[in-house]
Amino acid sequence: MVYRLKFNYSQSYKAQLSLIPAAVTHLDISHNYLCNLINAELAEIFSAIPASVTHLNISHNLLGYLPGAELAEIFSAILASVSHLDISANALYMKKSAELAEIFSAIPASVTHLDMSNNGLYNLTATELVQVLHAIPDTVTHLNISGNELGKLTATELAEVLRAIPATVTHLDISSNELGNLTATELAEVLRAIPATVTHLNIRSNELGNKKDDEFALLFEALPQTLALIDLQSNGLFTKRNAKSRDALLNSAHHLKPKLYMEVGNNGEANLARVLLPILSLTKQAIIPFDIACLILSYFLHTLAKPNALQERMIESLDKATLETAYRAHGGSWLKARLLFKGTKEQAIEQLRERADKHRQRDWEKATAKASYRTLAHFCL
Repeated sequence: MVYRLKFNYSQSYKAQLSLIPAAVTHLDISHNYLCNLINAELAEIFSAIPASVTHLNISHNLLGYLPGAELAEIFSAILASVSHLDISANALYMKKSAELAEIFSAIPASVTHLDMSNNGLYNLTATELVQVLHAIPDTVTHLNISGNELGKLTATELAEVLRAIPATVTHLDISSNELGNLTATELAEVLRAIPATVTHLNIRSNELGNKKDDEFALLFEALPQTLALIDLQSNGLFTKRNAKSRDALLNSAHHLKPKLYMEVGNNGEANLARVLLPILSLTKQAIIPFDIACLILSYFLHTLAKPNALQERMIESLDKATLETAYRAHGGSWLKARLLFKGTKEQAIEQLRERADKHRQRDWEKATAKASYRTLAHFCL
């Protein structure tokens, strides 16, 4: 059960805290400017958190503006039931490294998932960052340090920082850190520093597409051999690359296959090229109807800045309402045949709808597109 608490400062904290359901497991108290509260008020808030809470989100509260001792006291008050802690976007760079080490040491040993993204950590020196990382509980297995502009450090400094990642960490997120600013040789030095315990690496949105074809071999060789998955999405890898260049890039990871799963979606216009032949094959085998194929392909076209004449004709010929209806009506049958869903055709369709409904509040068409993409990725990518 998820509960989002937005404080009304004109009302009693005690009264508002009493509204938290006793059985809540996910508590979100982000965006509450907790930095403006006095120590007694903060103590009251954290003492009122139900023992059932396992996921605690205290992001976007500018906690870095609080005195270090107070912040350490807050963290030490976090319940031992909490396994997922989100402290992102709290301007933690405002604290000295010794204070941050004290703060992170106060995190309960129950925490296995720690999100410290978007905290401006590039403002700290490599030595200071190492001190902070060494203070993280050795129970943490999932660590998110994305969005900290770490690419502003030198390669040697960043390598030193990554070597300080706790040996217990198996899932590491270093996405959106401007790593593309480093040369291929420098980036390879950084990647070699990733602990061998890491099995899942998120390095998306780092503008790696600016690297040359032959440089990717150097980068892939630098990755830990223990990796089971690497997320390379949204790096512009295939932008302005022809089929030969694209294949050369992907084949650079040959020594890591088949044990390594790469997520390479949203990397440029080649997304369409990658799915076109598999979709045509599936259509020819009558596994999916032609209109469904057109619908799925249509979602790979809007990302192109300047569609060519053929692509524009495809877009113009699509009757989105009809095709979306066809997708929902026929999707279950061919998805079931591919063992993606279990149960009857009706149950398969309902599962597809449920997957899309998770994002309905944003845009129904986008949700259908997301479902289409995931469906396609299951047996084409």
